[in-house]
Amino acid sequence: MTERLSKWLMLVALFALWLPALSLGWNSISAQKWRSKPLMGVQLTPAPASLEFKHLIDGSFQRSLGQFIGPSIPYYADAVRMHNQVFYEALRLPTPRNILVGKDGYLHHSAYIQAYCHRDIERSTEELRTWARMLREIQDKIESRGQTFIYVLTPSKIEQIPETLPAGYPCPSKDRQQFLATAVTHLRDQGVKHVDATAGVNETGRKYGYDPFPTGGIHWTDLSAYPALLEIIHAINTSKGARVIEPYEIAVSKAQRLTDTDQDFANLLNLLWKPKARSTAQISVTTPVPARCPEPISIVAVGGSFFTSLGDGLSKAPCPPRVSQLSYFVVETRHFKGGQLSVDQRPDYDLLKSPDVVLVEENAGILLATGHVPALHRYLYTGELPKRALY
Repeated sequence: MTERLSKWLMLVALFALWLPALSLGWNSISAQKWRSKPLMGVQLTPAPASLEFKHLIDGSFQRSLGQFIGPSIPYYADAVRMHNQVFYEALRLPTPRNILVGKDGYLHHSAYIQAYCHRDIERSTEELRTWARMLREIQDKIESRGQTFIYVLTPSKIEQIPETLPAGYPCPSKDRQQFLATAVTHLRDQGVKHVDATAGVNETGRKYGYDPFPTGGIHWTDLSAYPALLEIIHAINTSKGARVIEPYEIAVSKAQRLTDTDQDFANLLNLLWKPKARSTAQISVTTPVPARCPEPISIVAVGGSFFTSLGDGLSKAPCPPRVSQLSYFVVETRHFKGGQLSVDQRPDYDLLKSPDVVLVEENAGILLATGHVPALHRYLYTGELPKRALY
C-alpha cells in the first residue's frame, strides 16, 4: 500500500511539473527554449500500460505512465544530467552501470573487464581448440572457392592498457596477460591465416605519443589500427601474388576535436559536462596515387564495430579495394568508400558469394563469446541463417 501510494504521489508530482508546459504552449516557437538536448543511449519508453483494474492494482499503469510522461517535463534531460553529474563528481559512479571509471578517467565497459579479469587458460583450452578449428574450417571453405581468407584479432581496451583498471576492482586472473598469446598459438597450430592486431598497438602509441584508445571511447583509434592495416594489405598482396592494394605512409597530427567515436562512452554518461579527455591523433595519407591502378579487388568482412577503422583505412589506400562488411553477420551491411561509410539496414549475404577476400574480425575482449563466427561457419556449410539476433 505504501509503495502504491508513493507511486501515485510521484505521478501527481510529474503532472504538476508537466501541465505548466502545456499552458505555455509546448508547440509554440517560444517553447523551444524549454527543450533540452536529447539524452544519449536512452531508449524511447513505450506507451503506458492499458488502464485496467489489474494494472492499477499492481502499479504497472502508474509506473509506465510516469516513465512515458517523464521525458516531456521541461528540463527533464537537464535534470537527469544534473543528477548524473552529482554522482559522477562525488562518487565516480556513472549512471549506466555497465560503464566503469578507471584510473586517469579512462572509461571501460564492465563486460570487457569481466572477461579480462577471469581469463583462465587451462579451463579454456578445449574452447580455444574448438574455436581455432572452426576458423580453419571457415578458411578451408573460403579458399576452396578460390577466395583469400584472413582472420583479424582486434584489441580490447582493458587488455592493452590494464594499468587503467578501476581502483580496487577484483581481478583475480593469473592468465590475463598470456591469454591472447595462447589464443594466437592455437591459430598457428591450426594453420589459420591471421593478423594479430593486438601486437603493435601500444608500440604505435609510444612512437607517436598518443594513447591507443580514447579516454572516453570503446574503440581503438585509426592510428593504432594502422600497423594491422598494413599487415592485412601485405597478407592480401602475398596471397594474390601481386600488389593489388597499395600500402601507404601516413602523416600524424593532433586531432582538432574529439569525434563521436572518441566519446561514445562519455556520451552515454549523460553529464552536464563531459569528463576531461586526452588528445587523440588524426592521420592522413601521404603516399601519392600511382599513375595506373590495378582493377580493384573486393573485400567482404564479417565482424563487429572494431572493423570500422580497418574498413576506413582500406578504403583510403591509393589504389583502394571495394570494401563491405556484414556487421556481426546479421545486423546490417556497411560499405566503405574513400573514408566514407554508408549503411544498408539489412545484411546482404550475396556479397559472400564472390568476393576476392573474406576477412573475419573478432575483438579480443569478447573472444569465445561472439556469435558471428559460428553463424558464418554454419552458413558456409549448411546455408542456414540465424533465426534471431546473435547478441
